[in-house]
Amino acid sequence: MRKFLFDKQAEGLVISNIRICISAIFAEAVQRELVLVNPARNPGKVFRNSAPKRRIQFLNKEQVAKFLETVKQHKPEYHDLILTAFRTGMRLGEVRALAWDCVNFDTKQITVRRSYSHNH
Repeated sequence: MRKFLFDKQAEGLVISNIRICISAIFAEAVQRELVLVNPARNPGKVFRNSAPKRRIQFLNKEQVAKFLETVKQHKPEYHDLILTAFRTGMRLGEVRALAWDCVNFDTKQITVRRSYSHNH
C-alpha cells in the first residue's frame, strides 16, 4: 500500500483522501473479521505534507486603508463586505453567509452561525 500511495504522491495527487478511503475499506474488513489489522490506519510521517509552511503576512493599518479606499473607488458594492471582514477577522464564507439574525446591534456583536462555501 505504501508503494501505491508513494506513486500517487509522485503524480502530484493529495493522497490524504485516497488513504482515508482505503482505510475505511480496511476498517470494514477488520470489523467483519476478514483481516486482523488495518494496514492503512497509520502510514506514519512518511506521507505528511513536507512542503515548507509559508509565513502569513498580515496587512498593516496603512495597507488596509489603501485597500479599502481602492475598493471604494473601483468596486463600492464590496466595500462593506470587505470592511466587515477586516474589522471582525471573519473569513470570506462567513461574511457572505451573514444574515440579520447574526447581528446584535444592542451588544454590537456578530455571531457566526454559518459559512458559505461552494454555493452552499
